[in-house]
Amino acid sequence: MKAIEPGNRANQRGSVVTIGNFDGVHRGHQQLIALAASHAQARHGELIVLTFDPHPRTILHPEQASSFLITTTAEKTQLLRSFGADRVEVLPFTPEFSSLSARGFLEQELVGRLHAETVVVGRNFSFGRGGEGDVAFLRQFGAQNDIAVIVADGFYDDHGMPISSSRIRASVVGGDLLEAERLLGRPFGVQGRVISGAGRGRQMGVPTANLAIGGDHLMPPLGVYAGFVGVGPKTTFPAVASWGIRPTFADLNEPLLEVHVIDVEIELAGRAITFSFTARIRPELRFANVDELMQQMTKDIDLARAWYRKRLALKGDASSKNVNKDVK
Repeated sequence: MKAIEPGNRANQRGSVVTIGNFDGVHRGHQQLIALAASHAQARHGELIVLTFDPHPRTILHPEQASSFLITTTAEKTQLLRSFGADRVEVLPFTPEFSSLSARGFLEQELVGRLHAETVVVGRNFSFGRGGEGDVAFLRQFGAQNDIAVIVADGFYDDHGMPISSSRIRASVVGGDLLEAERLLGRPFGVQGRVISGAGRGRQMGVPTANLAIGGDHLMPPLGVYAGFVGVGPKTTFPAVASWGIRPTFADLNEPLLEVHVIDVEIELAGRAITFSFTARIRPELRFANVDELMQQMTKDIDLARAWYRKRLALKGDASSKNVNKDVK
């Protein structure tokens, strides 16, 4: 089969491309991006990360896609750039796109649009209709089209286990936030814009910022959590959050995330913020009356405050089993 004419590469800035879903942008993804970045720097080229929206599972296996995403596309794009991507290309993953052959995908994207000189992928990379393309196919295509193919070995944690998005999902759903943080390289979190609420928290002296979380976003079990509020790229505050349906008031049909910033007065209405879950204080409970709820909220805030001080003293060492001692 005749190779595709790669074009006049002398007149083009050769790109290094890495491809994947990158859901979570976890420690394994970060290492793959770092590897691709090193090749881009050596070639004085651009590092392009090629990813997909929506996640292919939502099209190929919609019955498995509920409450699935570790990161939204916006969160993922922001993280990919922070870890070294010069450009993030987000391909719409549609039923029509999913029917594209492996060769058609490479011809259309790597050669026709991105002018790739080098492509960097993990060893389990598959692509094209029905996953027909694999690393061997990619290497053959690269040899025919003057594209260098770099295949990374698997990425493993400190216990020799592969780092994967599926492990992170299992950790979050199971409430093991320390494990999720260890695999992600940062606390598991969600982003959203603060929406108006009933104002009960402010009336009880505990003002909250309310975030409605999309149904496709992964979330931990219902309950009360210690963590951090992020406002902008560098400003964070210790916080406590309730993720649930407010059973004491019985006024919600869908779970809501209510976040209270500890010991700081800040107006968050209408702002885009991040809440990072770092420790579960307790499961969601129904109280007999508002007074009982307020007493428990005071205890929750005290526990979150104690947790924050301990974490600060340990310099953020999320691998330490002592971090959560006071929030069991």
